Amino acid sequence: MPGGISSPPRTFIQGKRYGVELVLVSDEGEETTRPFVDGTMDGLTVLVAPRNQNRFFSDYKVLGTPSFYLLDAQGKVRATGIGVSELAGRIEALPRVVKGGD
Repeated sequence: MPGGISSPPRTFIQGKRYGVELVLVSDEGEETTRPFVDGTMDGLTVLVAPRNQNRFFSDYKVLGTPSFYLLDAQGKVRATGIGVSELAGRIEALPRVVKGGD
């Protein structure tokens, strides 16, 4: 995460209106992640999962950061991608999906 996202786009926070819970995942340790997160990621959940100590990145086959996986309420992966703009676009499309537009 450090070096990946400098601040959370507004659409991430707005996604909560549509039941989207965004969890940011850092592949760095807490000492490296905390200064980056404090004050910039307020209101968002951050999981610290160092690659050399945690299987998260290998289990989800994350090749680069920032990557995303949109999961439904049952935990099923509904969408994947790489990049903040693609994720923001998916979140912005949620109102159409919720209202039956897509």
